[in-house]
Amino acid sequence: MTEASEDAATPTWRPWINVAKIVLCLAVVVAVGWALVNQFRRIEWSALHFHPVPLILAIIALLGVSAMQLAARWTLLLAYGYRLDWRIQLAASWIPQLGKYLPGGIASVGGVVYILRKAAVPGAVALSVAVLLDGLAVIAGLICSTPLLLWGPVQQKIEHRIPYAWLICVILSIVGVIVLHPVIFVGLLNMLLKRLRRQPIAAAPPVSKYFWPTLASFGQWVFAGMALWLMTMSVTSVSANLIPLFIGSAALAMTLSYLMPFTPGGLGIREGLYLITLGPAIGPSAAIVALAMRVLQTVIELVLAGVGAYVLRGRG
Repeated sequence: MTEASEDAATPTWRPWINVAKIVLCLAVVVAVGWALVNQFRRIEWSALHFHPVPLILAIIALLGVSAMQLAARWTLLLAYGYRLDWRIQLAASWIPQLGKYLPGGIASVGGVVYILRKAAVPGAVALSVAVLLDGLAVIAGLICSTPLLLWGPVQQKIEHRIPYAWLICVILSIVGVIVLHPVIFVGLLNMLLKRLRRQPIAAAPPVSKYFWPTLASFGQWVFAGMALWLMTMSVTSVSANLIPLFIGSAALAMTLSYLMPFTPGGLGIREGLYLITLGPAIGPSAAIVALAMRVLQTVIELVLAGVGAYVLRGRG
């Protein structure tokens, strides 16, 4: 192909899309940064007390999130008939997580496929596992976030426009569970992949073996919500009755930040959603919790990626 034909094959609007993504990313980061600064100004620092035990428990809970992601990948590979070495499993679960900090949002999937193919897993199966796990996490996260509709401050804001929030919550949960059926879920994903001109998923795993990766996908949001609640407990007192709120907040923030790849690692989006969902419950302290969760989770992801790279190197 000549240089002229290559230039002609590249859409002229693509550079403008990249510019729009950069502008949108900067706008989100600036807006959320300004909101965080305003929240910090309202904090009474003299009345703020740090409690180390909940912080340690929050770290353990975030490690539980990674453990659930590892369990989901392990059981889904077993459903496709592949029992891999534990070092490959660690590497495939923890190293590609850093891909979400790269533009485009596909580096994580590509990293999983690359590592699994090196372990003699066919490319079609490796891609199916990566796409299915991302899809399961998104659907499970959206289902876990529906209880936010039943929370008092949210109902007060939307009741005059959307009545019967509890009914909407129930309907969304039922629809989400139906979509999670492997035949329906794989069919919908294949329709999307076809429109994106990507390789379709090889086949739907058996329902009996599909249950465990689905359960682990929900488990990661439970651990994420517990980590968010414990992190809040390290700076202020909050009732255990609000744990469902924190699970829904963590699931919504992390899911939406993943679905909007124009910011690296959902930077700004996740923190903004924490301010919106947790602000009515804990006030300005939500800014501290949002930043602390970002720093802590990033450090844990870096450490686990290093562990994955080390054990993969040790395997040779």
